[in-house]
Amino acid sequence: MILQLDDISGSSGRPGSASSNPDVTAGKLPSAQVDQRLAVRFISDESPELALYDILQASYADSPFCVIPASVDKAAFEVIVASDAAAGDAIGAGQAQRTAYDYPQFQCLSSGTSGGARRIQRSQRSWIKSFDINASLMQVGTQDSYAIVGTFSHSLPLYAALEACHLGADIQLLGDLRPDRQLQAIEALGTTVLYLTPTQARQLCGVKPNTRSHQFSVRYLLCGGGKLDEKTRSELKRLFAGAAIVEFYGASETSFITMSTEDTPSDSVGCAYPGVSIRVLDEQGQPVSGSGEIWVKSNYLFSGYASGEWRDTRRADGYLSIGEMGRLDEAGNLYLRGRKSRQANVADNTVFLQEIEAVMMQHAAVHQCVVVAKQDSLRGEILIAVVEGKIDEVLRVELLKHGRKSLGAILAPKQILFLEVLPGLNAGKPDIRKIQTWVDNL
Repeated sequence: MILQLDDISGSSGRPGSASSNPDVTAGKLPSAQVDQRLAVRFISDESPELALYDILQASYADSPFCVIPASVDKAAFEVIVASDAAAGDAIGAGQAQRTAYDYPQFQCLSSGTSGGARRIQRSQRSWIKSFDINASLMQVGTQDSYAIVGTFSHSLPLYAALEACHLGADIQLLGDLRPDRQLQAIEALGTTVLYLTPTQARQLCGVKPNTRSHQFSVRYLLCGGGKLDEKTRSELKRLFAGAAIVEFYGASETSFITMSTEDTPSDSVGCAYPGVSIRVLDEQGQPVSGSGEIWVKSNYLFSGYASGEWRDTRRADGYLSIGEMGRLDEAGNLYLRGRKSRQANVADNTVFLQEIEAVMMQHAAVHQCVVVAKQDSLRGEILIAVVEGKIDEVLRVELLKHGRKSLGAILAPKQILFLEVLPGLNAGKPDIRKIQTWVDNL
């Protein structure tokens, strides 16, 4: 990987950036844990500065690495390492298998929104290609400063940090700060590039304004990990006036699939990212003009899972599917419906829960919402909307009416529940599994 320690040293000497941290020096850092069987360096994300240093060390040595959450205890860590044995020799044991991959490789974690986080194995080159494309598309480079608002154990913050290193930009590590402190740092440190999820965007936009106006230097806001709703997009435009908001669609397994422009329809995630081919196929594997399964082919795809497989992930004819459903219009704009694993059957109607969430979040009072399904003897399943916030009986009635008006009586959520704070993942997304369990146990 083309990374230089000088690339993160910068010349600004900004406090809080990786360049100004006195602890990021040789000889003062503990060694990362190593799985000797596969020579994978497991790096804790407890200290962002130390994690970044270890990541760069591993990159220089072309040594596979994987950043794991600080919350993982010793016993759980051993389970993670042992799971490699179940994956067989295809990932790292035999020289014949090694030559099938584009080495050097590294590992990152999927978000685990609707299932357990999976360890993604990919080549360094698969990300380097998109670093260079983004530099060309957005004219980002040594003059820029990237703010990292998440932890390196998840792929989006890791990608953002490594892109900054590759391009010689400064890095500001803000993942352990509250949203209000993050905003203060983004202003004070002159952040120009910001990668974030829609949930992280809502958290920044939800910070109560103070008496003075902010003076941000942000040029690009790149939002991925979920559909950016129009309400949040408008709030971002207000908060970061003058910044270009670029929505992209992808996954840990695929990296970039699409990227939006100013001409992208509001309900689309954009057209194919440079170098990506997209197909939408029916259950028989034939092209379909309407909704179908999304298959992608590119040089950015992952090599495989380092810890088993995932039922929704399939390969065919050089294309990869992660179980996402959607459609393409005549101009090549992609419209998402949701994951196959997040479908419900309501009175013999197939419903994508993400579409219901999008409708409920159109209500001005809804900051964050997750829709789950629950078994029902009459309808098969019913939908329940879990809204972030304090219990509000007036709002509950409003949201039930909003759902029926927008979706019809059959598909509208039958219950509105409130949680003051929705359970979240380190990846900056709601923890759907925890929310589903909470609803099931009511």
